[in-house]
Amino acid sequence: MTRLTTNRRKVLIPLATALAAGAIAIGSGASFTSQSTNGSNAYTAGTLTQSNNVTGALFNLINLKPGDQITKTVTIKNTGSLPARFSLTGTATNGFSTNMLSFSIKEGSTSLVTQTSLNATGTVVLPSAASATTPTTTAWASGESHTYTFTVALDYLAPNADQGKSATASFTWDALQENGASFSGQVTDGSSVNTAPGVNDGGSVVRP
Repeated sequence: MTRLTTNRRKVLIPLATALAAGAIAIGSGASFTSQSTNGSNAYTAGTLTQSNNVTGALFNLINLKPGDQITKTVTIKNTGSLPARFSLTGTATNGFSTNMLSFSIKEGSTSLVTQTSLNATGTVVLPSAASATTPTTTAWASGESHTYTFTVALDYLAPNADQGKSATASFTWDALQENGASFSGQVTDGSSVNTAPGVNDGGSVVRP
């Protein structure tokens, strides 16, 4: 073997060793991988709507005389998907003598507005306690309805001066959503948007 051949072998052996070491280094860089995706997230706002079974005026009364008392019922329903607190506001222009034309509101046997002058209406939160002065703010669930009986009366003591007098009134029903809530995002199967609308339920969100 010549000296030139020996020198070539001395050069090739370290080079082959380096290439092999490089191949090992490249191969050792591979890693196991895994991936997961939470796709198709959906966000839809609820609705706040109501129905009123009486279109227009509750009363259109003529030829009233002292002692007349007239009743009319109205049913209000929460037709939205959100729970809501309902209130009633009345405004009136009364041409009769003071306290002679009065009205009251009941739900069943519970008085919401006790007999009061038509020009003294205010805001009543429904359903309320025994009188309009101590209302509660209980929310109505979706689909919940309440029927109220309005009574208008011309006092039997109405004086002769009230002949031909008139009054007008307007009653407005307002719905206000319950306060928003925080949820931690634990997802379970179910049929509702969440388990406790308007209240922090500890973090359980129900998938519809």
